Amino acid sequence: MALIVQAYTELGRRSTALGSCVQGLRVCPGDPELLFRKGTLEQSLGDLAAAEQSYRLLAQSPHDRHFSSVDRGILGIKCWHNLAILYHQRADHAAAAEAWRRVLEFDRQNRIAWRGLMDALASSADCVGLQRLCEELRDSGLSTDMATIGQARLLELRGQPREALEQLKCAMTASGSTEVLHELCALTFTHQFHDEAEPWLEELAHRFPEDPAAHHNLAALYFHKREHYKAVKSAQLSLELRPNHPDTQRILNMALTERLATNID
Repeated sequence: MALIVQAYTELGRRSTALGSCVQGLRVCPGDPELLFRKGTLEQSLGDLAAAEQSYRLLAQSPHDRHFSSVDRGILGIKCWHNLAILYHQRADHAAAAEAWRRVLEFDRQNRIAWRGLMDALASSADCVGLQRLCEELRDSGLSTDMATIGQARLLELRGQPREALEQLKCAMTASGSTEVLHELCALTFTHQFHDEAEPWLEELAHRFPEDPAAHHNLAALYFHKREHYKAVKSAQLSLELRPNHPDTQRILNMALTERLATNID
């Protein structure tokens, strides 16, 4: 039955695939592969409550009988990873943090889980948890840059975005890390540090020319600085990569209007 579910999924017939999962679970209740596939299908279809129930059943039920051929990851790390994403989708930051911790119990070197945990703690303004996370990252030796990003998030939560910016700039000078660059762009853009934001956003667009969001953010910055020609070019690049995006189209329209009004070529 799992092969049938996979085939329907690959054909894009997710609702049919989900129905096959339900049918299979009637015949073989608790089958871990069917439960996992059911959860992923429910999650992709937007039924987060049902997906959570499927993943929870999978995580909490013993499967030590006749499922020796099953991918053991779906019983643990993959299940908790999907739950963490689900809770992020639902903006349940505390639950997301707990799920990412469960992922780290399986794999302490999992950078996605460390970053997900950091995002969840920052989103819930958990300064104590974020401070503890920074200490854990330093002790783990996994990534000095990630620990620096965590410390910058902590400074930002404490109302010290300028201090956070200086820490990130030092880290960027030392390592040139893409993770730090993304954080610099987010921090300077969010806090409207426009002069500081421009070189970092330009660097991001240079490194990732196929990222429409990078060009969109540059367009928004240029428009704010009344550099309408640049705003038009960046918005056009973004729309080539992500056609008909309403926010980017709005920036392009406003920039074109301003160029005409001020006679700037």
